Amino acid sequence: RYASDPLVSLTVSALIVAGGLGFLTWNDMLRNGVHFSKYSLHSKIVLTMTFALLFGGTALFLLFEWNATGAQFGIGGKLLTALFSSATARTAGFNTVDTAQLSGASKLLTMVLMFIGGSPGSTAGGVKTTTAFVLGLYTVSMTRVRKNANAFGRRLQEDTLKKSVAVIALSLTAALCAATAILAMQNLPMEDVLFECFSAVGTVGMTTGITRTLNSVSRVLIILCMYAGRLGSLTFAMALGEHTAKTEVLAPEERVIVG
Repeated sequence: RYASDPLVSLTVSALIVAGGLGFLTWNDMLRNGVHFSKYSLHSKIVLTMTFALLFGGTALFLLFEWNATGAQFGIGGKLLTALFSSATARTAGFNTVDTAQLSGASKLLTMVLMFIGGSPGSTAGGVKTTTAFVLGLYTVSMTRVRKNANAFGRRLQEDTLKKSVAVIALSLTAALCAATAILAMQNLPMEDVLFECFSAVGTVGMTTGITRTLNSVSRVLIILCMYAGRLGSLTFAMALGEHTAKTEVLAPEERVIVG
């Protein structure tokens, strides 16, 4: 009943975004005010990705749900529900429309947003906005045959790419393995099971309604995904940052063709 209520929808959406920015970014904003050029590279990436995902997601949800869950609302209601759906997928877990009634495209979009999540040092889960940005930036650099990846006049370290790939690979593997196991045990719709697993890994808490139908083993897998999503990628990234492997003898190097 609050789907088209601007006070509730905008307030909760603002709190979700604020909680997902991270303490490092908030500290940077408090010290430098509105002077974006003075922000650290970390803060610039966080803010850019946050608003790109928020408004990009809003536009896509508006398109996908215009004649679906948004059919019962006017223009204002459609915009509010689209904005809220985009914000809440970033690890909040609330919903103003029935998640199970979302179109297939919207469910897939929600899974992508849940997987990315919020930003480092925040209350959000997911692989984090900076991780997705780094991987995307390096992908673009490779397609343009550039040796280095630059953003906002700064060059990113190669070590940052390795950490980003590791975090995304671990989280994606956890979600897909859990989904495969659940599908093997229970006859459930694949998109709903994938939605459940990505929601767990992203520590979002959204569901299409199949949670109550999961058997004991499936529920344990979802629980493990939630723990892995909250602690796994973060702990792994910190471990990589604290310890540098020292290898005295290097194996011979040889090129491998990929892609």
